[in-house]
Amino acid sequence: MQHWQELAEHAARLSASGAAVYVTLNPVDPQLLSRYNNRIESFAQSTTTDKQVTRRRWLLVDIDPVRPSGTSATDAQLGAAKAKARAVYGYLNGIGWAAPLVAESGNGMHLLYAIDLPNDDDATALVKAVLIELGERFDDAQTKVDRAVFNAARICKLYGTLANKGDHTAAAPWRLSKLLQTPARAVVTPEQLHDLIPATTASTAPTAAAPTRQSGGFNLEDFLSRHGLACTTDRHDGSERFKLEACPFNPEHGNGEAAIFRKASGALGFKCQHDSCSAKAWGDVRDLLDGPRPASATERNKTQRGEAFPPLKDDAACTWPELQPLIAQITPEEYPLDALPDSVRCAVQEVAGFVKAPIPLIATSALAALSLAIQAHSDVERADKLSGPCGLFLLAIADSGERKSTCDGFFTKSIRDYEARKQEAAKPLITAFKSEHEAWEAQRSGLKEKIKALAKDGKSSTVQAQDLRNLDEDEPAAPRVPRLIYGDATPEALTYALAKQWPSGGVISSEAGSVFGSHGMGKDSVMRNLAALNQLWDGTALPVERRSSESFTVRGARLTMALQVQETTIRAFFDSTKGLARGTGFTQRVLGKLARHKDLVVINDEAHHAYRTPADFKLSKAVAEERGDDLEQATRWVEGLDRIHKTRRIARCFDLSATPFAPTGRTNTEAGLFSWVVSDFGLNDAIEAGLVKTPRVVVRDDALPNAQTLRPKLYHLYREAEVAEDLNRKAEPHEALPALVQQAYTLLGADWRATAADWAAQGHLSPPVMLTVCNRTETAARVEHFFTKGHAHWPELHDAARTFRVDSKVLEKAELGEKASAARIADASGEGALISLWIWVTAVITAALQSAPGTAPHRAGWAGSAPAPSVRPKSFLRFRVLPCGAGGAP
Repeated sequence: MQHWQELAEHAARLSASGAAVYVTLNPVDPQLLSRYNNRIESFAQSTTTDKQVTRRRWLLVDIDPVRPSGTSATDAQLGAAKAKARAVYGYLNGIGWAAPLVAESGNGMHLLYAIDLPNDDDATALVKAVLIELGERFDDAQTKVDRAVFNAARICKLYGTLANKGDHTAAAPWRLSKLLQTPARAVVTPEQLHDLIPATTASTAPTAAAPTRQSGGFNLEDFLSRHGLACTTDRHDGSERFKLEACPFNPEHGNGEAAIFRKASGALGFKCQHDSCSAKAWGDVRDLLDGPRPASATERNKTQRGEAFPPLKDDAACTWPELQPLIAQITPEEYPLDALPDSVRCAVQEVAGFVKAPIPLIATSALAALSLAIQAHSDVERADKLSGPCGLFLLAIADSGERKSTCDGFFTKSIRDYEARKQEAAKPLITAFKSEHEAWEAQRSGLKEKIKALAKDGKSSTVQAQDLRNLDEDEPAAPRVPRLIYGDATPEALTYALAKQWPSGGVISSEAGSVFGSHGMGKDSVMRNLAALNQLWDGTALPVERRSSESFTVRGARLTMALQVQETTIRAFFDSTKGLARGTGFTQRVLGKLARHKDLVVINDEAHHAYRTPADFKLSKAVAEERGDDLEQATRWVEGLDRIHKTRRIARCFDLSATPFAPTGRTNTEAGLFSWVVSDFGLNDAIEAGLVKTPRVVVRDDALPNAQTLRPKLYHLYREAEVAEDLNRKAEPHEALPALVQQAYTLLGADWRATAADWAAQGHLSPPVMLTVCNRTETAARVEHFFTKGHAHWPELHDAARTFRVDSKVLEKAELGEKASAARIADASGEGALISLWIWVTAVITAALQSAPGTAPHRAGWAGSAPAPSVRPKSFLRFRVLPCGAGGAP
């Protein structure tokens, strides 16, 4: 290990995120460096095994206080562990062992003795026997010597990191682990290790015939018989166990709760399960029944005490020094309003009077609007040969509900009005383009069909192929309508829009999900998206390669970003992008303050979108896409709940759904319900209870009733064979709807017109909405075509701008911007500025430039100026503004 500094930095960051940090004590096979080359690997699949340890260098004596599992130690428990560590230290010092490293693990004490042994079976047996011997000698009701840390690849708390078992409470607080004594390395020899245990063996494994006598000629069976100690025998942990019917110290301790042990070497021991007898050993039993005996020289040597470890620096005060925080706390300062030009400062203060939002948040909104308006017209030259866009990337860290959207609304109103005017002016162009493009598509389809027919007949189609190429070159180009403000657009949709729709834009979001939601992605996606945003900010060309759709290059784009994010979200984002997506980190990120609680109750709304796919689940990708089922998204939520369950436990999970049917190709029947449904509240019941929207159907009928059933045709529209067959097939959008469906829309349209007139008379500004739920996406396209192409009876229903079709394919296209044309058409009106905002902006920027000493005069020919502010900014980079040709951006 040569990267000590990086190890310390990663360990501190992991510890601060709530992770428990451990290291191996003994050196490992150097080839393992090829597995994880000096880096952090989250959810590592391969870890170090005992066989991969090259040599034993340390013997860990881990002394833990007895306490409930999953909790930190109290001060009293930690004090008991420290007192026991002193006793063990003194005993081993008395028999000649060198001084160990002394450490506090956070909840107990560590004594690390330097050893030098090969990593083989004999060494493992020797270390195990030493820990067992120490445990039998020193264990009591308050503290235990951990006998399970004998293996070569044992991991140990990395000192300096946090021990955080359970919740942090005043009674049982989290503590930093620490080294207390670090003497020079001095090795405990193998002979000293052997001397601690009976010299005949260093193994606890049973032999074929255990000796019946202890050294010195003592016979245990004679001793038990002589004193009338009834017992039963068995084997336990490699030793013979004599389970006594009654404890010699307290006859009430019966039922085998007290026992005498005889090791394979003949060494004897005693143990009673009751606390009152926990300190009693075999020597005490012998002294009780046979009377005190003169101690042998060997026993005197083994029981002598040496010096305990030197006093610790905090022993006198009995308290640890104040822990320094792992994360620095910076005292917040007042936002420097005086650094803003007068007009900007006045605008910020005026909005603050209306909204009562934090000043920094309002100022961020103001600067974002300025950046968005200016970035398409001017670049900034920061130094010779160093120029680029003047767009700003702004980030506000604040809790949800701080009214960022309201602040943005004040400063971006002129921009949104500009967008609305442009969209309104472009409607005739868009309508003409749709007609031209449909005619072009019809010609193209005809040529393709003709080529297929010629190929089927074995005839040449060279002329038709050339016509198709010429037609492709003459594809009508969609008019480019300015779009400047984006909410939570994904990086993919944003790059497409900047390349195909309008080259200047801004991501203004109060939740910042488009950027910091990336912690749910793989690390490759995160790095790719961040790199794309950096290139857009820098104005460099950004090629976007796609395998399944059109590839393109973003050139000369200008981007402003003004985001608000919560502190917990951004911390989780930074952690995840550094490879720290551990279980505890995920829990903290998702649950926030709830992460300290266990046995949670989860209520899943719209639960039919989140389910676990059974092993025998069979649904083709094509069928899933047609039904709008995203199987990957469906399982992702449940997988997240699984991770939370592992760390915090989920006691109950309740699913609420208006569509509780299994996502298969079968008809949704009662048998098709999710298998865990325990209560089904039907749709009819929900309508009657007023819990859901009430559907409206045509109750009057201008069609003849069905001759056989005498039921009204329009009232039972879908049951008519000609309707069911027609709507339950794949069809092109231009194919006419069945006559009965058109008649139904005529009657519903009349109801809509009457309702709209009634609402208008009563002063309602919003008209009623006619909502159609279709059985297929093809049917939805046909219904849209029926209205927008003027086939509906009522002219009021022909407005394409007020007709919306929503299905999975349309949403996907809208998000990716697939409807935008590759051609670039100049702004028809030639209007190159947001007039109302632009006058204000020019004055503000001119004032800012005048306040910067040494700044060259503006070269873009702005009209208007403003006096320099009376208070200069606290700091200002020297730069000059250059005219920018951002491809027709406003």
